[in-house]
Amino acid sequence: MAIDLGLEGKSAVVVGVGPGIGRESARLLAEAGAFVFCLDINAEAARATSDALNAAGGVAAPFVADVLSRKDVREIFDIIADRQGGIDIMVNVVGIAGAKRFLDVNDEDWARQMDMNLRQQFIVAQETVFRMQGKGGSIIMIGTINAVRSSPSQVAYGAAKAGLISMARTIAVEHGGEKIRCNVVSPGVTLTPRIENYFDRMGNAEDFRAMIPLGRLGTAVEIGKTVLYLASDLASNVTGQTILCDGGWSINYPLPSLQALPPATPTA
Repeated sequence: MAIDLGLEGKSAVVVGVGPGIGRESARLLAEAGAFVFCLDINAEAARATSDALNAAGGVAAPFVADVLSRKDVREIFDIIADRQGGIDIMVNVVGIAGAKRFLDVNDEDWARQMDMNLRQQFIVAQETVFRMQGKGGSIIMIGTINAVRSSPSQVAYGAAKAGLISMARTIAVEHGGEKIRCNVVSPGVTLTPRIENYFDRMGNAEDFRAMIPLGRLGTAVEIGKTVLYLASDLASNVTGQTILCDGGWSINYPLPSLQALPPATPTA
């Protein structure tokens, strides 16, 4: 017997639907029966994802929005809420990273990271909660393992994503009584087109794999499946949590390779 995820006919908004985590999350939600609204600042990305979902038998519609503009977000969310009677699921994938040492980060770098990784998540989440009140729903934010450990060369990125975790917990506490759940999915290094291009240039994918207990990089589909779980009735009692979907990287201490250690001997 198939498991009912409780998503049939639900309205799901996915923000940031270019190739990678956003597109895979949208696809899985559509396959589970949700009506998916595909939002992106890039009209081509929004249209391509929406068209792909519809061609596969799902139901989707594209929208173009700048999530740093509350006016844009409010107008589009009003359209969606009026059409669907509210918003049931919100997935916000938007974010940027940037590599600079702590002393090289300037005020503009810091502000950009806070805008794209925290402020826009605040705008989207707040406008979502307004439209979930009286009905409930699930908000899912995409974080990073850098929010729960040191973040060398990415201090502003890690700090902004750490703020995201705090915000999710606050939403969960303040609005749990309204049946609104809010959680964060924090990936490690995930094979998206951007990351694959990076490895093609740098040739250092093996260096990352060596630090991951599962011995491989994660995939966008795997992050999407975690999103699907949190959106579904399977996670009906899960809120205010951060799920680390990183192959165990965040719990690994960088000791020398286990193969280099002497063989284990039986203990008395």
